[in-house]
Amino acid sequence: YNLSTGMFTSPHLVCIRERIRINGVPISKQMFGRVYWRVRRRLEEFDGEANNTVENGDDGLSPLPTLPGYFRMLTLMALYTFCYCRQPKIDAILLEVGMGGRYDATNVFEPMILESASSNTVLRRILVRGVTLI
Repeated sequence: YNLSTGMFTSPHLVCIRERIRINGVPISKQMFGRVYWRVRRRLEEFDGEANNTVENGDDGLSPLPTLPGYFRMLTLMALYTFCYCRQPKIDAILLEVGMGGRYDATNVFEPMILESASSNTVLRRILVRGVTLI
C-alpha cells in the first residue's frame, strides 16, 4: 500500500531505539537524543501545573509527577517522533498498549483495530484488561 509507518513496541532486545521504528527501521541515536531532550524540556516547562487539575482534587489520588516514568516517557517520545519529526507524515502507527490504569500513557487512544497476536504477553493483557470490540 506504500504507507509510511511508525511502530512503538516493548521490550527492546538489544537497543532501546528498537522500540521506536519508522518504516521498520529503529530511529537513529541522534534522533533518539534530540527527541528525548525536546520532550523532557516541554514537560519540565509545565513544572507541576498539571498537578492542579480537577483530576487531582478530591479523589484522594496523588498528583501526577512532572516527568513521567520509563514506559510513559518512551510512549511520548514515540508519538512526538511520529507526529513532528518525519516528513512526509506517518500514515499508520502500530502502538503497543500498556496494562491500563491511571499511569498508562496509552489510555488516551481509542482502539482502531483489534490487536491480534499469539504471544503469552498478549494473552496476559487480554486476561487482565479484557477485550473491547468496536
